[in-house]
Amino acid sequence: MKHTPISTKDHHIALSFGLLSGLFLSLSGAFGKSLTTFADLSIIIFIRFFGPFILILISYLFFRKQQNHKISLWIYLLRAMFITISQYCLFYLLGHGNILLAILLYSTHGMFTPFLEKIVFKYEIKIKTFIAILLGIIGVGITLGPIRHISSLTLCIGLCSGFFAACSQITLHHASKQQDPITINLLNYGFSSLIALFLVLIRIPSINISSIESFFGWHGVVIILLFSLASIGNQVSRSFAYARLNKAASLTPYIYSSLIFSALIDWIWLGIMPMWYTYVGITIIILSSVIMSIRSPGQLNNTTPQ
Repeated sequence: MKHTPISTKDHHIALSFGLLSGLFLSLSGAFGKSLTTFADLSIIIFIRFFGPFILILISYLFFRKQQNHKISLWIYLLRAMFITISQYCLFYLLGHGNILLAILLYSTHGMFTPFLEKIVFKYEIKIKTFIAILLGIIGVGITLGPIRHISSLTLCIGLCSGFFAACSQITLHHASKQQDPITINLLNYGFSSLIALFLVLIRIPSINISSIESFFGWHGVVIILLFSLASIGNQVSRSFAYARLNKAASLTPYIYSSLIFSALIDWIWLGIMPMWYTYVGITIIILSSVIMSIRSPGQLNNTTPQ
């Protein structure tokens, strides 16, 4: 499938938003790990979606613009299901390991995205893209370290989080071509909150109600607020980036920047020093980003995407 070439300016703006998304993803992982000490996983997932929904709803009411685009609600419902499953897996990882490990396994969505796009949309995988993503995968593997140190359950859940995140990113990319980021995220968080609430209701008999009270202390409120802002920042940044790119996979190496930020947060906040292979893996991931950023002469024009 052929696409209208994007301008160099739009390309650079998209990649800048990709790096910003990586930073917000790492911050949301840090605050999300704090949330795992509060309550049952189903409660945490509901708060994870409902908190940002309230904030984005306020933004929508004050800053919304008239939109003439038709909204395909099934796209948002589909993405809500994908992202809810992915977040359950991610928060399980955050509760059973450090931030870098969780974000690392979650970031494997980069190895699924181009192949899902090829299957669903028949998009071509260029050699440059394939090499960059392959290097990114190798970098992720090296950063992961000796596989024997990770349980098979953790690895399986991590890959599931990456796969469903890839499904979510494809639908987000599709929606970003049609709607503004505020509308997109209002619908995404709204549908996800409803799904998460349904799962909470199912688990009510086994939920420790007293643990919910911790959410209403000042510490819980601050963590939820910071997490919600970081989550919104991540999703809005990606929406802006995807709106300027023809393929969701093009943003993959830049989302890997979250590994660098996560390693720094682990070090500064949790006192977990990165191992030598972490630096090697991250260096390879940066190299993959450089390769992805190189554009062919045919792409260097001033055409704006339609």
